[in-house]
Amino acid sequence: NMGFGELKTAFMGNNVDGKALESLTLSALETNYGLSDEDDRKKIIYSIKDILKKDNYRGNTNDWQNFFMWLLPIAGVAHWLSMKYEKQIAKLMKKYRKWQEARAPPKPLNSE
Repeated sequence: NMGFGELKTAFMGNNVDGKALESLTLSALETNYGLSDEDDRKKIIYSIKDILKKDNYRGNTNDWQNFFMWLLPIAGVAHWLSMKYEKQIAKLMKKYRKWQEARAPPKPLNSE
């Protein structure tokens, strides 16, 4: 709602849809819909362009392929490091598990 209630019937009568909104121009608004004030026409056109811009927004990553191409080298380095230091990681995980058990020992099973 942009304050042009009188144009609602004109737009609905001409079956203006998304495709027609994309091709709408300043001169078409003046000739077809009788908007003589240029500021009003610009307000409508810029609002439509803003809606289309927000509708076509794809986020910071242009494409999922681009995202995964950036992620692939990082995943490769992480895999290589885990393979290279597998024994050290296993040893540290064993120490970590022992530390966790000493910190909070598991509850004994009910032996009643």
